[in-house]
Amino acid sequence: MICSNCLSEEKIKHVPGIDNFYTCTKCSVTYAKNRRGITFSIQEEVNIQDFHPKTNMRIFTIAGIFIHEECESGRMIYLIDKETQKPLKTLLDTNWLIKI
Repeated sequence: MICSNCLSEEKIKHVPGIDNFYTCTKCSVTYAKNRRGITFSIQEEVNIQDFHPKTNMRIFTIAGIFIHEECESGRMIYLIDKETQKPLKTLLDTNWLIKI
């Protein structure tokens, strides 16, 4: 397997819950900053802004932050629902998140 971002083949891991997304240790980070300069970190609780009616008013925990050059912020976020412990089935750009 190869990293979905930098295309390297060393120390690759699959992101659980996301089909066909693999990352290497260089592309996995501990924090991300959105376009307004708000910083998010691993294990932080957040809401999602206007993404889908089923995600409104739900609290999510950040389980992974990955470098992804093709998105606006350069970081994609892997979220897990705090109540059900189920992962969101997509990675989101940092700009979708709202701090609690």
